[in-house]
Amino acid sequence: MSLPLKMIFAGLDAAGKTTIYKRTMEEIDPQALEKMRPTRGIERHDYSFLDVDWSVWDLGGQESYRKKYLSRPEIFNQTKALIFVVDLQDPDRYEEAYSYFEEILRILVNVTPPPRVYVLFHKFDPDKVAALRPDFYRATKIFRRADKILGKKFTGFATSIYSESISLAIRRILIENFPDIFTEASFKKKTTSTKTKQEETTAPEQDSKEASSTVAETAEKSLEEEKIKPKPELEKTGEEETKSTEESSVATTSTEPEETMIYEEVPDLGDLAKKIPERATQVLTERMNESPEIIGVAVLTKDGKMVIGVAKSSTDEKKLSKISKVLQGLDISVYFNELGDIEYRGLGHISLDELDIYFAKISDEYAMAVLAVDVSTMMLENAQRMVKTMRDLIKTGGMGTVSETTAPRKKFSKDDYLNDLKSRLKRINGFKEL
Repeated sequence: MSLPLKMIFAGLDAAGKTTIYKRTMEEIDPQALEKMRPTRGIERHDYSFLDVDWSVWDLGGQESYRKKYLSRPEIFNQTKALIFVVDLQDPDRYEEAYSYFEEILRILVNVTPPPRVYVLFHKFDPDKVAALRPDFYRATKIFRRADKILGKKFTGFATSIYSESISLAIRRILIENFPDIFTEASFKKKTTSTKTKQEETTAPEQDSKEASSTVAETAEKSLEEEKIKPKPELEKTGEEETKSTEESSVATTSTEPEETMIYEEVPDLGDLAKKIPERATQVLTERMNESPEIIGVAVLTKDGKMVIGVAKSSTDEKKLSKISKVLQGLDISVYFNELGDIEYRGLGHISLDELDIYFAKISDEYAMAVLAVDVSTMMLENAQRMVKTMRDLIKTGGMGTVSETTAPRKKFSKDDYLNDLKSRLKRINGFKEL
């Protein structure tokens, strides 16, 4: 196993760093995060996404702590990704936040290899977008000064824990930092032609069609009630200042000076989206090969169809296929909905002579089947990581959706389904011979 990658959340106190971590990585409901206590010092968390392990460092933002971090630059060594969080709802502290950000960057320029840098313009809540728009412009303008220190443009996102924007932004950061899989060259930047103010306010529909980013589209949907479509990433090129393309969606009498603007949209995953299922299949294969007990793994729909299958031999492939065919003869969704993680002698564990089958729920539409010839702690841990990887894959949208079956459904209890499934599996013709 390789060492975990290091991610740092930094920013002033009360910027929302800890709530971002808990909302996106621990998946805690926003309402439960409204009375978070301030983080004291550095909190470290272990996190895994698509079987890539991360060490997440949450740096408390009180002034006394900030001084300690800056006096100990070794804290920032081996950083893979820095996420700096700015509280858009606290405009009086933008300059203070930027000063702290700049001091961190002067440390990071000496870190090898250099980490990727991200800025989250946070608390851009859907019900406050219109009021926060001028502050959003001002904050992004202030932070664009950092490009001169970095020698390149950082990536910025407009986020809120009350919309999908924050989950998509963090997911995008995690995926972009996959080792040996995704490269800078894979992300193609898009720009629109420069326009006058009048042209921007008279062609909102054309501008909105140009926004193809997954992150941007979701952020736009969450803000649809405000009829405003902000672009999470803004850029400064030379002496040109970038502004949000919200202005192209809303006619306004802004007092901002007219100037040439270059818009750069948040890159979507593009061809990288195809590599996410590849990554998941790679993880299934690697984990299976680490455990001699595991001979095959399949991802199944709620109708029993196998959409992903990996096995150690052609004989094991046939076993997976036969199990899939049995499941397709049942309305197994009720049973699948009751499943949790893979556990020895748990609800999803079925013994067939020398073969053990472990079922686990991945989502409302998918389940996993792990075929094993024995049980061990390592085998169960690897199987559980497989389940976690597939759940991460589904969060990225990499599996699509499963259409509803039109076949009539019989009403049975989960125990009835389990007993029926066991008896059908035991009667598989030719299974013992395999």
